[in-house]
Amino acid sequence: MGTSGMLMPAMLPHVRGNAMQSLRPLLAAADFRIIARVLAKDHPMAMQVTVENAGSAPTSSLHIGGGTQGAPLSDTLRHAGTPINTRCGQRGLCESCVIELVHGAVKHVRTGEVIAVREGVGEIRQFRACEFAVCENHTRIRLPARALLTYKPQVLDGIAVRISHGSEPLVGTKYAVAVDIGTTTVAVMLVEPASGRIASRASAFNAQMHLGDDVVTRISLCTSDASMLAKLQVAIVRNTLVPLVKEVLSASGASAEEVGAMVIAGNTTMLHILANEDPSPLGVSPFTPRFLEHRVYEAGKVMPGDMEKLRELLPACAIHLLPGASAYVGSDIVAGVITTAMQYDTQPTMLVDVGTNGEIVLQCGEARRHTMLGTATAAGPAFEGARLASGMRAGVGAITDIHFGSTPADVITKHIGQHEHAPVAGMCGSAYIDFLAEAKRTGLLDERGRFDEQHKQDAAQQDRWVAQKVGGPAFRVAWGQGKRPVVVSEMDVASIQSAKAAIYAGIRTLLEVAGMKHEQIARVYLAGGFGTHMNAGNAIKMGMLGGFLPEQIVPVGNTSLAGAYLAVLDQSLLGEMKRVAGAIEPVELNKQDAFQDHFVDGLML
Repeated sequence: MGTSGMLMPAMLPHVRGNAMQSLRPLLAAADFRIIARVLAKDHPMAMQVTVENAGSAPTSSLHIGGGTQGAPLSDTLRHAGTPINTRCGQRGLCESCVIELVHGAVKHVRTGEVIAVREGVGEIRQFRACEFAVCENHTRIRLPARALLTYKPQVLDGIAVRISHGSEPLVGTKYAVAVDIGTTTVAVMLVEPASGRIASRASAFNAQMHLGDDVVTRISLCTSDASMLAKLQVAIVRNTLVPLVKEVLSASGASAEEVGAMVIAGNTTMLHILANEDPSPLGVSPFTPRFLEHRVYEAGKVMPGDMEKLRELLPACAIHLLPGASAYVGSDIVAGVITTAMQYDTQPTMLVDVGTNGEIVLQCGEARRHTMLGTATAAGPAFEGARLASGMRAGVGAITDIHFGSTPADVITKHIGQHEHAPVAGMCGSAYIDFLAEAKRTGLLDERGRFDEQHKQDAAQQDRWVAQKVGGPAFRVAWGQGKRPVVVSEMDVASIQSAKAAIYAGIRTLLEVAGMKHEQIARVYLAGGFGTHMNAGNAIKMGMLGGFLPEQIVPVGNTSLAGAYLAVLDQSLLGEMKRVAGAIEPVELNKQDAFQDHFVDGLML
């Protein structure tokens, strides 16, 4: 667990060699079955491997050449056009690529450990696709929904705009594109600048996730291997933005020649990679960005690196990168300030982007000349389901809400796709917030995040407990498809505690720097897709937003995308964004002695 709010060099993971291969475009459909022929090093002959998901789509066939002999199954599947969710960069650190072995055998690519299963005899086994290769003919594996990456939108946030704006469109063309490049998700809207009408929109995973789950990992990759910058840029441009732009054009029947501008907001690391600028300085004190200003790449002119693919797709389109404030308070947060109009609030207000980077901006109110302080706290990816036993992002099958009855034996859940009879696949971040709050309320968890022994012995709850080799005792929240238990382990609880403690400590430290208290904040704008799905009352109860009242919390959705949208409608806001970016005073939490103490306090439930 980190104890520093800034992304310091000591927090950068050690990255070894063996540069990862370029990513193929992500598939548009999540429900499929394929038959793949795989060559493994232990078998000179081609082997047939049945790869299926939990859905009921008809089987199709795909043949794979011998170039993948002995390679991890995640690589084999990606080469076949079926990308697996490898959030940690295929380093075996998370559980996102865990799949099921129904029949046959797989072999660990480093240790040689063999896992074998005979269908109908014994239980289905699970293994990490990034660590095992198939070593037996006629092997059958199953891909859970949470192990798949697709271009199918998972959560497309609404946008809430508080600021009034003029009618001076950025371009006179029929269409423009607004983009939010997040560390995890990329959202795109096709907009009519003159009217403000949203013609179409789409979102997808950021394909850089194959190479690293967070900005720290991606910065570290570029630091240790100069070739990784180009691969990361290809992932965001060719494998993410280009397919999304094609999707919104197709959905609206628009022509590429009718698009005159693309406005992009994102954190500072994402924009550096997009612009083919080395982000390595962002990982070393004094954390100096290569650029923060509003950048414009004119239509028809040569663009850096893989951005040429955008020029080829949109020949009449100028590309605008919105201005950021510092290494870890990027243009996505500046856009959020603009969208909420918090720079004009007479009373103190706060913007909290609940996500991997945990950016926070405090606007101190009219009495303090609207001083704005900004920071980032390394919350990590747990809020998005990463490295959790049954964790997944908010997509079909994800449990979003959890409520306990009078005892933990009575669990009520809601999940995405429930009304369409989609089976439960896992839990997303909002469900973990609910679980911690409800478990604490009923005594299932103590204040340290440990399961209560009396509850483990309660006869009424015996069918709720699942034994695990890794992660400690686990509480079953629901049954997934095929009677697969969807569980929360003590290790999961610890990960969520660390993430919520980082947000809590960041908020409290920023308030102390300003000499203010929680009750003085008139509104807390909760930004990002996670924020729109979170039960604010439970987030307060379990400590992430401790010190606030529910009536202070205002979910505002994807303010980064909303800011890009506003810049399309009113180009005068570009000047306002520049002023806001220059006005935010960065606060380095690692230099604040109280941050570590608050972080430790925030770990308690």
